[in-house]
Order: sequence, then structure tokens, then C-alpha cells
Amino acid sequence: MRLHVLGSGCPVPTPEHYGSSFILEVGTDLLMVDCGPATTFKMAQMGIMPGRVEHLFLTHHHFDHNVDLPCFALTRWD
Repeated sequence: MRLHVLGSGCPVPTPEHYGSSFILEVGTDLLMVDCGPATTFKMAQMGIMPGRVEHLFLTHHHFDHNVDLPCFALTRWD
């Protein structure tokens, strides 16, 4: 099991912190929790393909937890 921290900051991103987003890797399965600002960009930087994410959980519907959903969804379109 491995936890990838894509963002763990406040609603206003800084160079060091982005909005909430985590990927839990369990074997070959990827589970994502939240999809805050720059999630898809951070995934690309880490070499994680969005199409590999099997499940997405949103803790709640605030901007800093789900604003990157449209970008994430479009990158999975195949």
C-alpha cells in the first residue's frame, strides 16, 4: 500500500501546497480521494495516468476538493 499526496493545502494554492487530493495505491488498484486544484497536473508530474484510477471519493463539495474534476474526467476520455 502506498499513499501519493498530490495536494494538502488550503483553498488558495501556493507553490508548496495545492488543494486536497490523494491517491491510495493498493496492489495495482488506484483510489483517489478528492480532486482539488492542479490534481491532473500533479498526477502527470508523478507519472500516474488518470485512466488507472478505478475509484474516486469526494470528502465534500468545496472548491479546493473538487475543482479539477472536469480536467480529470477529460483526461480519462478514450
